[in-house]
Amino acid sequence: MSSQKLIEMENLSEAKWVVIFISKKNKDLPGYAETQDLMLEKVKGVPGFVGVQSFMNEWGQGVTLSYWNSRESIKMWGNDSEHKIAKNRGKLEWYSEYQIIITKVDKYLSFNS
Repeated sequence: MSSQKLIEMENLSEAKWVVIFISKKNKDLPGYAETQDLMLEKVKGVPGFVGVQSFMNEWGQGVTLSYWNSRESIKMWGNDSEHKIAKNRGKLEWYSEYQIIITKVDKYLSFNS
């Protein structure tokens, strides 16, 4: 898997929650990149958002990890009107399947050489 988006690793210590989005993309993705960029800029303004990382392999299978300070912040983002439109478009056009896992961070460890 290659990284598409990188975050500052030191910010991860602030994350108390992680949303794991596991997906399989369709072949034709009209408007996907533009919507992804728009959502990335918009989510940065959500209080409690820490960062995001995305990884994808050559078969279109991807994992996106978004990091949050609180469950309430995740709910706020999930209820955002533009995000709802993007999620619906994802179901209709961009993804053949996906899974979402929301989990609390139990422990954080870090190494930096």
